Amino acid sequence: MKLLDTKLKNKVLQSMIKILDRDRKIIIGANKKDLDLFDKDDRAMYDRLIMDDKKVDSMITSVKEVMSQEDPIGKIKSSKTLENGLEIINKTAPFGTIMIIYESRPDVTIEAAVLAFKANNKILLKGGKEALHSNKALVASWHEALEENGLNRGWIQLLTMDRAGTQVFLKNPTEKLDLIVPRGGDKLISFVKEHAKCAVLVSGRGNNFLYVDKNAD
Repeated sequence: MKLLDTKLKNKVLQSMIKILDRDRKIIIGANKKDLDLFDKDDRAMYDRLIMDDKKVDSMITSVKEVMSQEDPIGKIKSSKTLENGLEIINKTAPFGTIMIIYESRPDVTIEAAVLAFKANNKILLKGGKEALHSNKALVASWHEALEENGLNRGWIQLLTMDRAGTQVFLKNPTEKLDLIVPRGGDKLISFVKEHAKCAVLVSGRGNNFLYVDKNAD
C-alpha cells in the first residue's frame, strides 16, 4: 500500500470540508429520500438517520479535528539494539484495507472514514440500505475530494450489497481485508463475527459505567 504524505492527506480533508459545506443542500436532499422511504414507527433509528444543517456542521467539525491531529503513521513507539548490533524498531503503520459496517447513521460515512483515511488505510464502507441515498451523496463528496488532489477513488468505496451479499463477501472477499469494524447492535456484531475471515474490532455497546469510591471528593 502506498504511504501518502501528511500534507496530501490533509489537502484531501481540506477539500472535503469545502465540499461538504458547498453541497449541504444536495446531501440533505438525498437524506430526505431516505427519510421518506423509512418506516417512522422505528423512531430511534429514524432519528439517527436524519441529516440536517447541524449534522453537516458536525461532520465538518469532525474532519477539521482529524485534519489538525498529528499524522499517526510512521511514529516510533520503541527501539532497542541487541547485543549483536541488530536494531529493532516498533513503528506505527496502516492496517491496510478496513471494512466499516454500520447501520442507520450516515454521518459514520464521514466520521469513521476520515479517521481511517488519516491513518493511510483503504476504506470499504457498508452502510445500511435505509441510508443508501445519503451514503451515496457523502461518498461522492469523498471521491471529488480524492480526485481533486490526484488520488484514486479506490481509497474510499461504498458497498451496496444486501445482507446475503455481505455474508458472501465476508466469507470470500473479492480483495484482501485486514480489519472489519462493525458499528451497531448485538445482531450486527454477531453477524460479522460469525462470517468474517479476518480480524474484527468490536467496540462497546453504549453502556458506560463509573465507579466512585465512598471516600472520593
